[in-house]
Amino acid sequence: MNKDIKNRENEKAVKAEAGKKAKASNKITFANGSYALALCAIVIAAVVVLNFIVGALPSGLTTADVSTGKLYSIGDVTKEVLKNLDEDVTIHYLTASGSSNQTIELLLDQYKGASSRVTVKEVDLNEYPTYASEYTDESVSVNSVIVTAGDKSRYIASSDLMDYYEFDGEGQITSAISYVTSSTAKKVYYTTGHNEFPLSDEMQDAIEKSNAELSELNLLTGDVPDDCDMLIIFAPCSDFNAEEAERVSDYLERGGNLLMSTYVMVTDSPNLDSILEAYRVSRIDGVVCEQDSSYYAYFPYYLLPETAGSTVTSSASAVNILYAFAQGIEIADADDSDSSVSVLQVLKSSPSSYIKSLDGTDSEETASYPLAVEITKSYSTDSDGEADVDLEGDDTSSSDSENDSESAEAKETHILYFTSPAIFSEDAIYAMAQQNAISLPAGNEKLFASCVASLLAEEEAVAIEPKELSDPTITISGSAAGTIGRLLVIVLPIAAIAAGAFIYVRRRRR
Repeated sequence: MNKDIKNRENEKAVKAEAGKKAKASNKITFANGSYALALCAIVIAAVVVLNFIVGALPSGLTTADVSTGKLYSIGDVTKEVLKNLDEDVTIHYLTASGSSNQTIELLLDQYKGASSRVTVKEVDLNEYPTYASEYTDESVSVNSVIVTAGDKSRYIASSDLMDYYEFDGEGQITSAISYVTSSTAKKVYYTTGHNEFPLSDEMQDAIEKSNAELSELNLLTGDVPDDCDMLIIFAPCSDFNAEEAERVSDYLERGGNLLMSTYVMVTDSPNLDSILEAYRVSRIDGVVCEQDSSYYAYFPYYLLPETAGSTVTSSASAVNILYAFAQGIEIADADDSDSSVSVLQVLKSSPSSYIKSLDGTDSEETASYPLAVEITKSYSTDSDGEADVDLEGDDTSSSDSENDSESAEAKETHILYFTSPAIFSEDAIYAMAQQNAISLPAGNEKLFASCVASLLAEEEAVAIEPKELSDPTITISGSAAGTIGRLLVIVLPIAAIAAGAFIYVRRRRR
């Protein structure tokens, strides 16, 4: 009996102890659960806050550009333009519901993220059909852009931003930003009336991107205008008359800037040639051809020239430049009368090149010929304040003011001369070769943009070439093409057969 009572008491004690342990365990479990719940709540809250923060950031900071051509990335030129902004800029993106372009949107986010002075405003044309009329008289299209700053604006059509082959969003938008924030306007004139080769679309785009206004000029009607910052003579097919040539020379003597190209088929042009001869430069009859296949593509007269010491080739020195139907240049020795004239080679042929005359005969002499030159002539003043040249068209011999002397010191003639229009125009290649046009490599476009920047005295040119939507083509020399062909047709098959034979023999020996 006593034993049973004792056993029941032991059982009660065990149960009581188990209950105490269960209660303690429940408390621990509850505490752990509360801690885990609180931790989950904190993590969820942190994720929500972080999501809000990331969502507020421009996609340029949160999205990696993995496109082949870096379509919606901005380069160093754009970053420098944005860095130097001293006024607010608004980019109005004109779109329509469901019709926006993701590439343009991502690019605009890059601009917004790169400068606090840039605002991007998306406008739905379905909701505000007359919105653009305040800034432009043009008929606007979906996925076009208007860039404004103060009372200046520029409209960029969607077709200028992108076509089937290229995306020029960065070049067009950065140029527009530079234009609306610039206080000065440049003027570029090109001569007409001599059946000149037309300026290509790429040339006109590069001039527009430099924020210069392009106008034609007929020298028969008067002198080169005083507001001309740059004159273009692009391969006339007939000679200038004496008065026209004199007007160009007068412009240059006032410290003018000239981009000039000649045409190999125009052999009798004494007035046109006299403009350059005054600066110790003349062209050699015939076309320069290469014997070394490393220096030409397709044909011996489609040259891959070397860049020389001029600064205008710095942006294009790392890529190919194609130069077809080029003539050689002869540079006369300087004498005391023209010691202020500096002539630098821009492009040159290889030492194994030769001249093929227009009648088809080859010269026996091989040499490296200058193919393009940069000419400068400075007009300094002496201790009496007297200028070398009458820069203003009146008597500068009297030192009426110190400002006149400083103005004379700043003047400098600057000429860039190329012996073929094919250096900058695919249409010119087609017209001269009478065959399908060959695409010019990126180096040619960069070279022209550099020439424009140099002649317009732009320290930082907005020279951003369009980006290829498809994989870009490359131009290689004849020797490189031959090497690659032999590699693919001979070397690789032999290597594959040899490797197969080696593996077969090793397995047989096992």
